[in-house]
Amino acid sequence: MKYAALILLLFITSISSAQEFKIFENGLIYSPQTMQRLALIVDSLNLKFKTCEPASVYYSKNQARGHHIWLDSMAEDAREFIQNNPDFQSFVKKYPFTEFTEDLLIVQHKTNDESGQGIHKYISYPKDHKISVPYTERHMTSGQTGNWVYLFYDMSEYKKASVLEAFFIEIPFHAKPLPPQYSRMIHYVDCMVDTTNAVFSPNASFEKNWYNYAGSPGNPKAVDAFYQYIDLPDNPLRDSTAQQRAGYYQAVTDYPGRRAQHLQDTLAGTAKFGELLTAAVNEAITNGIADAELETWAGRYISPEMELKMKRLRRVSGSCSQDPAPREHALAIAQLAAETAAWEIFLRAHLNILNDYFSRNSDASYAQYKRGTYIQELEELGFDVPALLLGISLRAENTAGGHYYGQTDRIGRALAESRNRDSMSEQISKAIADPNLDDFNRLLFWNLYQNMAHWQAPAGKIPEGKKAQFEQTKSAISGIRQTLPDYLAKKLEKG
Repeated sequence: MKYAALILLLFITSISSAQEFKIFENGLIYSPQTMQRLALIVDSLNLKFKTCEPASVYYSKNQARGHHIWLDSMAEDAREFIQNNPDFQSFVKKYPFTEFTEDLLIVQHKTNDESGQGIHKYISYPKDHKISVPYTERHMTSGQTGNWVYLFYDMSEYKKASVLEAFFIEIPFHAKPLPPQYSRMIHYVDCMVDTTNAVFSPNASFEKNWYNYAGSPGNPKAVDAFYQYIDLPDNPLRDSTAQQRAGYYQAVTDYPGRRAQHLQDTLAGTAKFGELLTAAVNEAITNGIADAELETWAGRYISPEMELKMKRLRRVSGSCSQDPAPREHALAIAQLAAETAAWEIFLRAHLNILNDYFSRNSDASYAQYKRGTYIQELEELGFDVPALLLGISLRAENTAGGHYYGQTDRIGRALAESRNRDSMSEQISKAIADPNLDDFNRLLFWNLYQNMAHWQAPAGKIPEGKKAQFEQTKSAISGIRQTLPDYLAKKLEKG
């Protein structure tokens, strides 16, 4: 077991040091010319921020303190008992076999279910219990009675007994105004990150290439016509008998390159090529046709702006945890957005890379180490990086509809790599101890602090010359945790 752990550690360390993206001569993932262009935009936005009107007050998420219960015996009787709004102790006394967790932070999130119906989602911290009200799934009822929020799972062919799950609200839900220094951070985010735009177009879809099926019924007309025009007569995918012959798979592998060369040498300068390509690209953009190859031709033979429009139509999902395609696609969007001065797209795409906001079929923890955060690019551009990254870490009820939110594990890692790490650590520790900040945001900042400490020694490897600093940070964690509200500190201490 000891040797297996060592091998895993060495593997994780080796992949974390692997280079994820191409690095330019400036040491960044964007060229010097692109960085210069973007820096001018950041300077302009920083000036704009000084005159930008903030919301009058930002309020915390609606939150309460309470207890969680789970009951799979006498659940129907217990549900009826809840209708009388008993106190928590009376309930536990009447049903002593109840599984329960006391003294939790419960946060209410307003959202929609898959059908678009508005629901309130209740999530407890630091124990992760969830209840959504109302809920329309078969065999399940929900409700709110007095101090109780509950779900009732009825018996079915899949469940041998009914189940009652509930929160008892001990201290009522409330929202606190965020102190000015935290409101400023949220305001800074909304000034920097365009709240009216998204990385992907509203009609974006997951990728599908059409050229393999050129001429098939039902294909998009203009896209299909373009692919038929650039197709070579000896396309091995068109020959149903070719698969049986030797060298088939090599022919399939070589075919796209041969066709691209033919396109460049023979077709690209013709009027018909330009006409068919323009029609195909316009059809794809109008109908939301995601096509990776068509993006390439649009950028090479029409314009970078057109390629960016095409790329924003295509969502990419990772086939496994080590599939780099989603992040590579996001970087391509960010680079094109920077090149074409589409600032509203660039920053969101870069923040998605930092936060690793991508769809994957699986995501093993060992694969996460090699995905960089690229905070240095933000620092070099002249952002107020502490305000930006802490601003997307905070949660508030009345942010703009398109406000960008980050996740604390990735942001903690980014901050550990920041040139301002020490001052950031001090700023975060003060927020954790700030009684004027709501409990939920203090807990989120605690998660930031922990992740910063962890990533000072990624994969368990402490950099030379940093051991003393790391040990100092590690010993400070316990003291920082004690500055949280007592009920949270005790829960976190016990794990």
